[in-house]
Amino acid sequence: SPCGWLRNTSKRLGRPCDMGRPGLSQNRKFRRLALLLKSEALARGHLELLWDCAYEAGNERIGDAVDVELAAQWKGAPGELARALIQTGLLDEQDGVFVVHDFWHHAPAYVRKRRLREDMRRHKSDPCMDGD
Repeated sequence: SPCGWLRNTSKRLGRPCDMGRPGLSQNRKFRRLALLLKSEALARGHLELLWDCAYEAGNERIGDAVDVELAAQWKGAPGELARALIQTGLLDEQDGVFVVHDFWHHAPAYVRKRRLREDMRRHKSDPCMDGD
């Protein structure tokens, strides 16, 4: 398992392992981000922090460039990380809002299940709702 000891510990504690996908280090987009940031560790760390924020919110929409860099705890030049994430295809821009690329395709099961439960709860309280 990619999380090794952490995954087993997290399961015992009732928490899922929040580590990036096992093939992340070899992913083309990740490799390009690491090249732009001049560090695989920085690329992975900032991606993990950004994804954690999106997973916690259960929402692929992050906000503007400032929101992205706050979520990722970026300390570099303003706008640099957001530009790099867009350039590599790890974020998409929709109507001025940055969103995690293919969020629901890659989101952990616990995030997808929580979204399903919330959608079902909303539908029960207002059956006329069409999803959002």
